[in-house]
Amino acid sequence: MFAVRRMRLSCILLLAFLMSFLCAVPAFAEDAPADGASAENPLAGKSVLFVGDSICEAICEAAGGRWETGKSITGWAGRIIENNGMTGANLGKSGASVSNCRGANMVVNQLAAQSQVNTDYDYVIMHGGVNDAWDSAPVGEMTEGFDGPFVYSTFAGGLEDMFHYAKETFPNSQFGFIINFQLPSATYGRLSDMTEYVDMTIKICEKWEIPYLDLYNNESINGELKGTTTAYLHDYIHPNKDGYDIITPYVENWLKTVADGTYAFPSEEPSESSDAVSEESSEAESEPVAESGEASDETSETSSEGGWFSVGNVVSLVISILVLLAAIATLTFTLLQRRKNRSK
Repeated sequence: MFAVRRMRLSCILLLAFLMSFLCAVPAFAEDAPADGASAENPLAGKSVLFVGDSICEAICEAAGGRWETGKSITGWAGRIIENNGMTGANLGKSGASVSNCRGANMVVNQLAAQSQVNTDYDYVIMHGGVNDAWDSAPVGEMTEGFDGPFVYSTFAGGLEDMFHYAKETFPNSQFGFIINFQLPSATYGRLSDMTEYVDMTIKICEKWEIPYLDLYNNESINGELKGTTTAYLHDYIHPNKDGYDIITPYVENWLKTVADGTYAFPSEEPSESSDAVSEESSEAESEPVAESGEASDETSETSSEGGWFSVGNVVSLVISILVLLAAIATLTFTLLQRRKNRSK
């Protein structure tokens, strides 16, 4: 009689395990990140194409001298790919320009060449403008539409043409543009003051909705690079290994915001004045509305705690395992008891 009861109990426990396990699995499945990226790192397992000039190419990273051979030259592109388990390519080429001031050595032609090999990248990250400023290429004007014609002999026309080509040729990719850091001690052309090129880049990036990383107006990175010395910029222009160690985190963190959807164009970010107006209006609201806002914040905070190892998922899994162990123990005890009774 007791053996039968234990057998029934085992069956009930096994059924409870199955039910709790089936409830836990969907929760884990819902929180599972897609396309191989981890919940913590949106770049993991993704593919990226970098294009640009010699700074993107990293021609001066070789330690000890500009043209020293036998050294690893990776730049920000190689570091980001390696740091995040990505796949991809860095096609940056020395002398490449955005306009046609350097002839056919245009950044857009790097995209054109790679389009014959692969157009299926998760991210296409562009860089350029330094050689245009070097040659004092005309900045030009931004067009009103998106179909051209674009005047390649100007920086603005070349940049719009590149964005147009990138979107047409890499339709499944997310794009980004890296605006170069300051080069205050460079003596070629307009390198020491690239403000006009930078301002035009920002306008065109926002028009074409291309996320951009503005290193030029970033006081932090320009302070760290010490552009008036050769400590991190070998020739006051090209970063060395230590220079890329400084630059890479800025590029990498920015790219992660592009990947996880948290990037916002600076023009869309609330200003201090709008924040003040928002605070004043919120204070003027009635108490019930404020409570509603608090509840909303709590809900948002709770949902952001999701992921593979959220408390709810872990508890469900632990309960399932405990129920399974109890069922196994009860069943084992029942079988041993039966064998013992038969031996008598």
